[in-house]
Amino acid sequence: MKLKVSQLDTGENRFQFSSAKDKWLKGVIDHLGTQGYTVSPTGLDMDLVVTKLEPDYVLRGRLGYEATMACDRCAEPFSLKVKHPFDLAYVRSAQSEGDEDLDQTVFEGDEIDLKPLVEEQFFLGLPFALICKEDCKGICQSCGENRNLGNCHCVASEPTNAFSELAKLRDSGR
Repeated sequence: MKLKVSQLDTGENRFQFSSAKDKWLKGVIDHLGTQGYTVSPTGLDMDLVVTKLEPDYVLRGRLGYEATMACDRCAEPFSLKVKHPFDLAYVRSAQSEGDEDLDQTVFEGDEIDLKPLVEEQFFLGLPFALICKEDCKGICQSCGENRNLGNCHCVASEPTNAFSELAKLRDSGR
């Protein structure tokens, strides 16, 4: 979806998008699926306020979605609901010459493409560690058994210290 900035009113312009009714947002879901994220077909929506301050534009909004992904500890799939607020500044490429401001997104022409914005905000809305539950025990490092489903029968061993030989040299006085 591309917003034509010339058709925006000066001041605030409000938009609501939903993957249930907007095909372009459904296309974003399909693309995220190729990257290993399963988003509920009706579970991606965006409330957006575009403030036209010619020649600049401020995009404020909230991206809400429900996605299924693999837990970083146990590798089991789990569902996560996210409501991610964002606040972005867009400037025309002619106004940004020589500026290296990371707080601004540069666009050319008369359109702002919302697809990259939605994908970027999708990933920024995810937590750093994707954990299915706070007390997830993960998988056994020896046998690969999911420890949330029960205890594995591996013998617990002391972890080896990679620096133990250096400690021996230090202790021997060398």
